[in-house]
Amino acid sequence: AGLGLSPNDPRIASLTEGGVWGRLSPGSELQAFEALFPRLEGKKEAIQQPKTDEQPIRPVAPPAENLVDFELFKQLELRVAEITAAELVKKSKKLVKLTVLAPEERTIVAGIAEHYRPEELVGRQVIIAANLKPAKIMGVTSHGMVLAAKATIDGEEKLVLSSVSEPVEPGCRVS
Repeated sequence: AGLGLSPNDPRIASLTEGGVWGRLSPGSELQAFEALFPRLEGKKEAIQQPKTDEQPIRPVAPPAENLVDFELFKQLELRVAEITAAELVKKSKKLVKLTVLAPEERTIVAGIAEHYRPEELVGRQVIIAANLKPAKIMGVTSHGMVLAAKATIDGEEKLVLSSVSEPVEPGCRVS
């Protein structure tokens, strides 16, 4: 029946002969038959995935290189510092000498002069790495590092100072 032959046709007399090829001679006339696996035309909507308002899942980024152990990270002391004074470092286009409270007064040299004028910085609260070894930069000893994000804004690369969303006491630990 599925081959287009009559069930009484002698060419399909038994199941044992069903696996033999070449039994149907060229030019044999076949009967109309019903498809074993009919097409799903007109039913495509039923098998499509329902639309959802959910965003597609983004692939997870591969882990960063040079991963730092948590115990090592805990050794870094991040604090909120308030800038009380700022001035350009002589003979430098990039450096600003900052005086900050964190809560003690300290001097930090930051490479942000191309992005901020000294007068813009006074009174701002920033995040600093407070327990770095002092380093002499252009003749000025720096006792920490100001954290900033490097971002592209309006097609221009800029350093954006890290801060807190609300004013806090200078010296507060960041965790």
